[in-house]
Amino acid sequence: MKELELFSKITASATHELKNVFASIKECAGLMEDLLALGEKEGHTYNKRIKESLHAISDQVKKGDTVISCLNRFSHTVDSISNNVDLWDAISVMIALCQRMARQRQTTLTLEKKEIPISVSAFPFRVYMVIFMLIQALLEASLKGSLIKITASKSKDHIEVAGTLEKGNMDCIDKTEGFQSLSEVAGDLGLRITLDLKSSSLIVVFEGKE
Repeated sequence: MKELELFSKITASATHELKNVFASIKECAGLMEDLLALGEKEGHTYNKRIKESLHAISDQVKKGDTVISCLNRFSHTVDSISNNVDLWDAISVMIALCQRMARQRQTTLTLEKKEIPISVSAFPFRVYMVIFMLIQALLEASLKGSLIKITASKSKDHIEVAGTLEKGNMDCIDKTEGFQSLSEVAGDLGLRITLDLKSSSLIVVFEGKE
């Protein structure tokens, strides 16, 4: 059930984002058509406004392409039960798919990537699910203007995916639905959850999983 709920939340968020993207494209394209028609009729030029519209269209197309690509990659996480999962790729995909939720909270969500390869051997979908729940918990504890950074690290015996929340309500994060879901799923998967209030960090530990 948790897995199906995750698919529902991610897909709903991504499709809403795509609707917004294409609505913007349609609006800009309509404006361009009106300007071009008016310019041809009256002999006026609207180069500046047309260029601005084209720039807006280009930005929205890039945004839509990113969401679609990430959703496609996420959909393939159920293709195999066990695989080597690139954590940087997994985190990047989930951050991209959660941007709409972050904007709704007026929160900035970013990746803090290190120049070292980090991967885990696991069912890919569950890795993505845990990362989503980590982000969800941090978003639910965020406030207007908060900053969330997601990163990963590794040692000899374990790998960590950590999220830090700046300017948020970290003291109450353990009361959020996201944290409760994360704790439940992590327990089922044999993962460890660490809450470090001093550094405002929520950490998922993959024991001996590299």
